[in-house]
Amino acid sequence: MHIRSKASEDLLQQLKHFDVIIVLDDSGSMKGSRWKQAGKALTKLAPLAAKYNEDGVEIQFLNRSEVHRSLKSKSQVKEVFDSVVPFGGTPIGQKLRILLNAYITRYEEDETTKPVIFLLITDGAPTDPHPNNEVKKVIVEFASKLDSLKARLSQVGIQFLQVGDDDAATRFLTSLDDDLKRQHGIRDMIDTTPSTKDKSLNVVKALLGAVNRRMDGIENPRTLEPTTTQRLLPVPIAFAALSIGF
Repeated sequence: MHIRSKASEDLLQQLKHFDVIIVLDDSGSMKGSRWKQAGKALTKLAPLAAKYNEDGVEIQFLNRSEVHRSLKSKSQVKEVFDSVVPFGGTPIGQKLRILLNAYITRYEEDETTKPVIFLLITDGAPTDPHPNNEVKKVIVEFASKLDSLKARLSQVGIQFLQVGDDDAATRFLTSLDDDLKRQHGIRDMIDTTPSTKDKSLNVVKALLGAVNRRMDGIENPRTLEPTTTQRLLPVPIAFAALSIGF
């Protein structure tokens, strides 16, 4: 892992303003190479996010009810990952509904609730049987709720990181990022990092694209010089750029 400069390191300190909840797709379609790729991404992203948050990070799974909180080290993250065997469907919409409903309920009770980033590592093919849990419907519903509450635009971010190379899944995830704001007039709180052929992962974009508009849509954020990044990004959300390969 390489960070360009001390300035970049300082910018990454801004992660302390967010809780980070990572949701790993543990469905049957993730078996094999996709599960291996997801594990590599998880063990890079989670410790990096935890480094800048004294509470560590939280890890959940789509098909399991247990919640793993306050994880900080790579070994802790790997232990959680190694305890899981993929099975079942891909209820992304259902999981988002549970997470967003719980968070927004807390926010309604206390507007000082810490902003949150939900990072979903998935192969991108949801299988929610209930129409109310259709992914786009869930996102539009809760984005509209945040708008009605006049929550700040960075209060909630949802980041999708795709593993695998399913083109239909890529198109679906990209549509969440590109189309919902335009079609429904809601806040832009979604970012997607599709699978790349070279297996290179822009880690900061993967963590922060959903809450930082300057990161959204950037294929290689390393092209932004730290001083330029710091000047352009809204306070307090200013972040550096680095890339880690799988």
